[in-house]
Amino acid sequence: MAGSDGVIRGPAGDGRVSAVAHEDIADVAVAVLSGEGHDGAVYDVTGPEALTPAEAAEELSRFAGRTLRYVPETREESCASRAGYGAEDWEVTGWVTSYEAVAVGEMSAVSDVVSHLTDRPARSFGEYLTEHPSSYVICCPVAEQAGSSIRTYAGRVAALFRVVDDTCP
Repeated sequence: MAGSDGVIRGPAGDGRVSAVAHEDIADVAVAVLSGEGHDGAVYDVTGPEALTPAEAAEELSRFAGRTLRYVPETREESCASRAGYGAEDWEVTGWVTSYEAVAVGEMSAVSDVVSHLTDRPARSFGEYLTEHPSSYVICCPVAEQAGSSIRTYAGRVAALFRVVDDTCP
């Protein structure tokens, strides 16, 4: 999430992430659950490209109508910068460790699973943003006034997914 200063911060360095759209995951699940020959198969479902956080910020900038940029942080800086969101420790830890996984390459692999199982290409980040303008509304200048409410809602949604870890004190 970008701050009001237009900066996306985190300890991802120059790592890459091949994010996959929810719809692509759902379409793969339908193909696997309704098709033959998938018993025991393991699929690495990814997006069609692996972007650095800086590249993702550039793409978001095109859609949000303002310049966003990525600034790398250390783990300590990342935990501290997220403390102001009022999130639970487990949630902050999840955010920080996700960025760290990007930094070490754990999310950089790109597969053709979506196209192989659905007979259509996976959605790119730009295509996802085109289809889901509400996904980047927090990055838009008019959203600044509503930012607190959006973060509160996002925190409630995230509370559904409990992660126990003590990475951030």
